[in-house]
Amino acid sequence: MFFITYISVSCAKVGSPTGGPTDIAPPVLINSNPAMSSTGFSGNEIEIEFNEYIQLKEVYDEVLISPPLAGRPVITARSRSVFLEFNDTLLDNTTYTINFGNSIADNNEGNPVNGFEFVFSTGATIDSLAVTGSAVSAFDGKPPLQDDKVYIMLYENLSDSAPFLELPRYIGRVNTLGLFSVHNMHSGTFRPLILKDTDGDMMYNPVTDAIGFTDSMVVITPGSVTNMTFTIDTFRVNDSLVSRTETLDAVSISMDYFNEVPSRVFLNNKSRQAPERLFFTFTRPPYDTVTFTPVNFEPSGPWYVKEASPMNDSISLWITDSSLINTETLEMLVSYTTVDSAGNFIVSNDSVILVSRIASAAATSRRREERQEEEATEDDGVRL
Repeated sequence: MFFITYISVSCAKVGSPTGGPTDIAPPVLINSNPAMSSTGFSGNEIEIEFNEYIQLKEVYDEVLISPPLAGRPVITARSRSVFLEFNDTLLDNTTYTINFGNSIADNNEGNPVNGFEFVFSTGATIDSLAVTGSAVSAFDGKPPLQDDKVYIMLYENLSDSAPFLELPRYIGRVNTLGLFSVHNMHSGTFRPLILKDTDGDMMYNPVTDAIGFTDSMVVITPGSVTNMTFTIDTFRVNDSLVSRTETLDAVSISMDYFNEVPSRVFLNNKSRQAPERLFFTFTRPPYDTVTFTPVNFEPSGPWYVKEASPMNDSISLWITDSSLINTETLEMLVSYTTVDSAGNFIVSNDSVILVSRIASAAATSRRREERQEEEATEDDGVRL
């Protein structure tokens, strides 16, 4: 049987206990499962234990996972521990960084564990490269406010349309000093982006979100990074201003973010609504004809009829080739004219893969029938 006892205490004078100084120390990590910076992780739950009873504050606003997950994990606190249960499949051979922001605090005084990070890898190693830098508003040159959700995002997909269609490979928070750092990255070439994310979906909405970008990519390799000491943030302890720093092997970048005038064209949605219908939408009407070039199929002639919306910002392709209607996966290059950051007209080429669920189900059914026929043939052979 479980009992809850409530005790009410009244005091003639409200004040701090006289038994000693006020506790200003945040909780300290003492144990975890898996261990911090462990490799080969294949589970779906993490437990992080501290040296005192803890509480969670605004956990879903504060916690940031890089690489980001499509499904939010369940995060709870019990006694001295934080539990994190994944609802999404983790990528293979990937180092994950869980930044808890200021969500973890002690139970008594509410002292936060500022910017606590937990790192683990599903592969054999912990990636160690980083990107650091600064971002401010292009309008007034000021860093984000406390409640602003401004992120640095890095995409392995270098297509212009990637910020509209998919989550970034890596993500970090821009703090109220305008500073950011993204840790535990692997070598590669990335498209950097600053996003003021108003709706919390980690994708660019040109109507509501502010954005910052560069025309060049960021190349991160052991040879391109510099060993540097980076100021994460500053905060007050009593009457003193304390800075938190970290030493990183990083590439440094700086960007301004702004609400973009919608002159650039991006492919922001694609779907195969039926086996015979491909549907595309753009952020604004394209400047010129949109072309669709097959990649994984070779039609014998004209293979679709195009239907455009009155504003020409959405296009349906009605497939006329029956063999393509029954093809499970169609891959093509969608080409259209847009403008770069300098206002010059350029051609954007987006690689698109569209899967028909009906065709996929039919293909699965055919494969099942083929296997059954093969098994029946083998059984007949054994009886003979």
